[in-house]
Amino acid sequence: LFLVGRTRLKVQQHLFRFTEVEIYYHSAAHPDPFTHCDPIQSQWGQWYFHRTSGKLRGGTFKGIDLTIGGPAVWGGILIRGIANSSIHIEGPSLIVDALIQMTGSGSLSQLYEKTSGLLAWDLLNPIQIIPAEVPVVTPLFCPRIGLSLKKATPHSRHLEYIGRHYRL
Repeated sequence: LFLVGRTRLKVQQHLFRFTEVEIYYHSAAHPDPFTHCDPIQSQWGQWYFHRTSGKLRGGTFKGIDLTIGGPAVWGGILIRGIANSSIHIEGPSLIVDALIQMTGSGSLSQLYEKTSGLLAWDLLNPIQIIPAEVPVVTPLFCPRIGLSLKKATPHSRHLEYIGRHYRL
């Protein structure tokens, strides 16, 4: 809630509010099978660009999360929507495309290099989270979207987690 209600996303001279996010979190006590569990997601406050087998995803499968992990915990807040008074971007892949363009990066790899190892609120990061005084609104919580049961097995926990209200 803090991310949506009390911060802004700063990209170069552009300021955005978060309009939609999804939460992914995997630990021993909360084994969400939809969390990627990439090593980067076990850190706190990093930008995580979606990967497959350790390689950055391209095409329409791109996405960016703010990591919320720690020891034996993997997590991320997927950015699904951002907006300001003149721009409204919906969809993780379209957001990554816009970030590449706004930061003057020629590719996702270049954007990753510019943000790698920097905290999301680091002043040197071209994609920053900054505090903002924002009117408090009550968000609508609903299930995450775009999840698939193709990796589910009779004993997996996919069905337990697929309908949880982790999107706001």
